[in-house]
Amino acid sequence: MPQPSHKLQRSNQRDHYDWISALPDEILVTILHELDARSARLSLVFSGSDECTDAVNGAIASAVEQGVKEIDVAVVDHTKYEFPSCFKGFSALTKLVLVGMHMSLKDTQVLLMSCKSLKSLYLIDMFDIRFIQLPKLEELVWLCSFPCGPFKIDTPALQRLEYCGELLPASTFQSLPCLEHVSLQYVRYLSFLESRNGVMWDDSNFQHNSLKEVEMYNFRGRDNEIGFARLILCRAPNLRCIAFSQARLSEALRNSVLETIS
Repeated sequence: MPQPSHKLQRSNQRDHYDWISALPDEILVTILHELDARSARLSLVFSGSDECTDAVNGAIASAVEQGVKEIDVAVVDHTKYEFPSCFKGFSALTKLVLVGMHMSLKDTQVLLMSCKSLKSLYLIDMFDIRFIQLPKLEELVWLCSFPCGPFKIDTPALQRLEYCGELLPASTFQSLPCLEHVSLQYVRYLSFLESRNGVMWDDSNFQHNSLKEVEMYNFRGRDNEIGFARLILCRAPNLRCIAFSQARLSEALRNSVLETIS
């Protein structure tokens, strides 16, 4: 089989060369200003020095001003990046995905509180979260392999919840009158640890008339798991399906989420 000529190889290399990334930052910002913001998408892969943060901040600020609908920011290697102090979140943002972001508790809370229009929130390997108050949130996917401490969730419009983590006390949620789908994996109820006499459930103000589907993964038939299932059956009169699985689906679910947002 004949080998491709050196001229053809050099041509292919030129075709795959990233000419855009090689442009100076000033030209890139100018290009952003000329884009049709209604259909534009900004993607940033940041692995430079601290001096480059001004260019990244400028690109994000310009995209927000122009109304860009999708912004992807990937911080690779061990580079540290901080949003500017004037960052106030995105008041019109409807979907936010945070994957393994090393953010302080304060920064995370400020970010979430500033995105008041969120309808979909994905938290993957995010540990510094204590309180979520989003009145318009309809979907919450939270994949956390280790305990992250007590937290409160106030999302009255929530319809879909997918949670993978160790601790999920019943008092976590303030009110979920619109909840329709629940998917739980590796949940350990706190009252099981507090009492040696068995599982204790505080079922006051616990009624889910809209709940239709429940999935429990990594199910082993423990007393706390059975108690939780019984509680749901009592408090969800319109429940159509409750499914139990011994499989560990955290990695499969995480990969599915990443494919969805890529």
